Amino acid sequence: MKQLTLSKPFTLTGKGLHTGAMVEATVMPAPEGHGYKFQRTDLEGEPVIDALAENVVSTQRGTVIARGEISVSTIEHLMAALYASGVDNALIRVNAPEVPILDGSSKLWIEAINATGLTEQKAEKDFYVVKHKIELADEATGNLDTRTSFEILVLFQKLHAEGRTIIFVTHNPEIAQYSSRNIRLRDGHITEDTVNTKILSAAEALAALPKNEED
Repeated sequence: MKQLTLSKPFTLTGKGLHTGAMVEATVMPAPEGHGYKFQRTDLEGEPVIDALAENVVSTQRGTVIARGEISVSTIEHLMAALYASGVDNALIRVNAPEVPILDGSSKLWIEAINATGLTEQKAEKDFYVVKHKIELADEATGNLDTRTSFEILVLFQKLHAEGRTIIFVTHNPEIAQYSSRNIRLRDGHITEDTVNTKILSAAEALAALPKNEED
């Protein structure tokens, strides 16, 4: 299955939900392997932010991505429309710190994408396929021992440093200190969403653990 991009650019204009200002967003075709990127045309140098999970800094009243001090908010409806339409690569140019809210859904974005059409590219789509169940646990207790836990955290941090998005669920707040972003859930609702600016090193923690007797 080949990657897809837009056949031509399109522009939608509307109010920003948080600023109330009129915002213009132009969604443009992009080359293979580009993914989704947002460009702030209102700022000097027109900086670009990759729409990646690790760049999400807030999900309060909208999804916000950032690179340093530069951010773009309320991207979720456009992102949903691009993904649902099968678009793999797009550059979104906005002249404000947020995407226009339009009617508060993805409807107008979907309609604009359909009217514009898609172009097939030469590169294949990149899929992550889980071919079989993967489970790591102690059969007796259902828990991992401390050393194994940190060995896995070392692997997770290595993969994250290579640009992979890693999501894991834990009830242990100490383990959360090794992730870049922590989302706390209670009764099915997000009660806290914070960026961890002081990520601990799993490799250092592993090295500090006492050796197992069988080692």
